[in-house]
Amino acid sequence: PLICLRDFVVHFYTYHAQFHVSAGFQGGKLVKRLASSHSPDPFCGPNGIAPPGQIAAWCTAKTAGGARVDYHIPVEFLTPAQPRKKGQECFIMNGEYRGGIHTVAKCNTTHCTVDLRLLPTSSITVAVSFNDLCLVEPTKNM
Repeated sequence: PLICLRDFVVHFYTYHAQFHVSAGFQGGKLVKRLASSHSPDPFCGPNGIAPPGQIAAWCTAKTAGGARVDYHIPVEFLTPAQPRKKGQECFIMNGEYRGGIHTVAKCNTTHCTVDLRLLPTSSITVAVSFNDLCLVEPTKNM
């Protein structure tokens, strides 16, 4: 995920990349939640510049009210989150459409593929494997 974040950093001015965090990071405290890269710079957040090999990310706390908590997470603990339903947006990490952000038209969790709509108003889609995708979410003005 680190190479794609660096190569296509311009996309992450307006989107947060979503990641699963492995149990090896801080005793597994983020295992059941998604971590989001910071925007506009996934390598710099409220805690400052992330050390080499890490990204600046955040999660909401498990407590009621879910305050936002900021982290620097080593990339070896990150796995790109996969889409689970129609209408979500994904960043394509590999293949012919690498670097594009497209909307899920159809999600097939059994076969680990999605059909992504190439243009917002078009019915033309392309099938992409989950291994080549990272779920993204538009940045909300905070």
